[in-house]
Amino acid sequence: IRLLSGAEPDFEGASQPAGHLHAFLSHSWRGCWWQKAIAVALYSYFPRALAATGVGWLAMASCVCGLALEQSCPADMAEPGQRVCRVPWLSYGAEGSLLAALVLQVLFCQRSSTLFFLDKGCINQEDGDAIARGVSSLGGFLRHSQALVVLWSDDYFQRLWCVFELACFKHFGGHRKSKDFVMIPVMLATLVVSGNIFLSGVWVCFDATEYIGFQALLVASVGRRAARVLLALVVSASTFSLAYYAVYHLTLLREKLVEEVASFKTDRASITLEEDRERIEFCICKWYGSLEKFDRYVQENVLEHIQQQLGSSALVPYWAALAFSMPSTFRALDFAAALNLRGVVLCLGYVLIVNPVVFLLVQFSIQQKMLPWYVSSLGSWLMLGILWGVWATIAIEMRIVPFLASFAALWLAVLLLYRPSIQELKFLGIRLCREGDADGDDDDDDRSLDLSDGPEGEPAEDSQLRQAAVRKTAAERRLCPSTC
Repeated sequence: IRLLSGAEPDFEGASQPAGHLHAFLSHSWRGCWWQKAIAVALYSYFPRALAATGVGWLAMASCVCGLALEQSCPADMAEPGQRVCRVPWLSYGAEGSLLAALVLQVLFCQRSSTLFFLDKGCINQEDGDAIARGVSSLGGFLRHSQALVVLWSDDYFQRLWCVFELACFKHFGGHRKSKDFVMIPVMLATLVVSGNIFLSGVWVCFDATEYIGFQALLVASVGRRAARVLLALVVSASTFSLAYYAVYHLTLLREKLVEEVASFKTDRASITLEEDRERIEFCICKWYGSLEKFDRYVQENVLEHIQQQLGSSALVPYWAALAFSMPSTFRALDFAAALNLRGVVLCLGYVLIVNPVVFLLVQFSIQQKMLPWYVSSLGSWLMLGILWGVWATIAIEMRIVPFLASFAALWLAVLLLYRPSIQELKFLGIRLCREGDADGDDDDDDRSLDLSDGPEGEPAEDSQLRQAAVRKTAAERRLCPSTC
């Protein structure tokens, strides 16, 4: 993460010898560094941060229950005589613990348990010969990586190195023939982290309106049902703005991806050093037969694989919407500590039903062409407030058994809309089923880490002779399909 931020590379301090790699980090150096840093932090540290938060919440809940602290039972939005109680402040402690665990791991866990290949840290940037050897050996590093992690930014598919790394990993596989491919839109990772911060602010504002008496004033003025909708519109404005901004950019990114990959041409892809283009084109010709065949492979096979990785047409996957709503999940735990089933299901409804539907509504309002953008965005914001308010009304006024049945039916409907895949959890570093095993070394670890090796694996001596021939002739002629 420090290297992604533009820090000077420390070859000795940042790298270590390894027989295999957990992940090959593929990205464009022109992309936004802090968004890529957030994506890597989520991929590397989120599972441990979530586990630490769960342990911390259990400890806090045990202390609270053991001390028999007074529960909070606000009556402004509840029906007369109804008790919807929770143990206050546990959710804020849990959310603070989650964010703190992520930040502390980024700051102090410089040696992550995940072994990444990042060119700036793994290739000595002060040695010209080491740079040349490292660049020509990227294919070998790919073959010894358990997964390819793509940090997808808006210019990723314009860069020849990026597309070449992706196509080669898809074609030849990585460590023990693994083809575990994780595509992380950096804007999506930013949305998840920012959403946790903003949604925590929403609940803080909600509790503040109760504390200062604004909720009681609103109920007295317009009634409970209208007050719930109006309050939802007020406190959700910041979260809606964030969701709209992120989904808008993800829409542009998805459209740009299809266009760029479907029309990809090697000779039009940008690259910083032209001598690198010669190396890449030589290897493309050797592995694929010609540049034209490689272009077709990218346009057809790689595009299909990317679309499978991205999953459904929903720009914000279901699991990302759930990760976005972690503060509401923690608030449900407040009600769980008070043994209040209605409050638990109320909060889980926001997490599992309402917020995912809101993302679909925002996506529809952006993609539709009939109404001006400001009209559609205003409509989706009003719909957000109505959904939040209506769900609160259902949860509070409906009898418990019909309420639980409604919750189950609506959740099933949302799942049918999204059709979530377990593969979508990979961007959070959660891999429930692996396509390759990185435990231990095998005979493949002794193979030459050389980009000019084909899939059958040439002897190192033949590979070196071939490299020497390439270096000798590259200055005299340009490597192209007719000279492969």
